[in-house]
Amino acid sequence: YCFYTMRPLSAPATLYFPGETLTSHLSWVKGASERALANLTVEMVPGNHITCITQYASALVDKMKTTLDGLQE
Repeated sequence: YCFYTMRPLSAPATLYFPGETLTSHLSWVKGASERALANLTVEMVPGNHITCITQYASALVDKMKTTLDGLQE
């Protein structure tokens, strides 16, 4: 994660984070978003880096649809 530098983001963003990922990685993301003053929401999805888009794609799609529907309100 040292290759990424969060920069200020003027639009809200949602990060879909695999639930089986190491807690330290999630802590880094949350800390980086606070330091960058990003309006970032973290949504947990089942699985790991691979299975969240293979085995659990329907859960990911449901969360993304909910997020997008919320933007239209």
